Amino acid sequence: MIGTRIFAFSLFASLMVMAFVAPSSAADSCQPLVNAVSKLATTPTHIYASTGDGSDKPTNVEMIYIHGDVYGKVGSGWMRTNLKTQDMVAQTQDKEKGGSCRYLKDESVGGEAADVYSERSQSGEAQSQVWISKSRGLLLREETDISSGGKGPATHMSMRYEYSNVQTPKI
Repeated sequence: MIGTRIFAFSLFASLMVMAFVAPSSAADSCQPLVNAVSKLATTPTHIYASTGDGSDKPTNVEMIYIHGDVYGKVGSGWMRTNLKTQDMVAQTQDKEKGGSCRYLKDESVGGEAADVYSERSQSGEAQSQVWISKSRGLLLREETDISSGGKGPATHMSMRYEYSNVQTPKI
């Protein structure tokens, strides 16, 4: 069971890094995405995610970024990872240099005004829609499809970001 949880969390962490495709050398239209990802390193964040390929029940994962540490939960137990928030952000920004993004529309997420962006990795394997708070510049939601490159079904990942009352989990 622990091995399954660690595998699921590792898979999720890898998918999460792939999902963020805002290039660090982005044009001005992508700068809000770059800024929002950067804020994850210093803003206590609770991420609720679901990922799957449609063939099985989705895997639900939670992550907490707090005080520079990254915690993960697959199933019922939390674990502290050896990842640091600033490392996750750096990996995210380096992963897909040369990707593209564009502003799509205004929309509301949980009553909060947001800008919606479309992102695409340079390789074209990951495509996302990302909602960023207009007032705080923080990520609110993300929907990502990751192609398997013809080696199986595509993966879909839904992520919701919360910033209120984020606490270090009890391990």
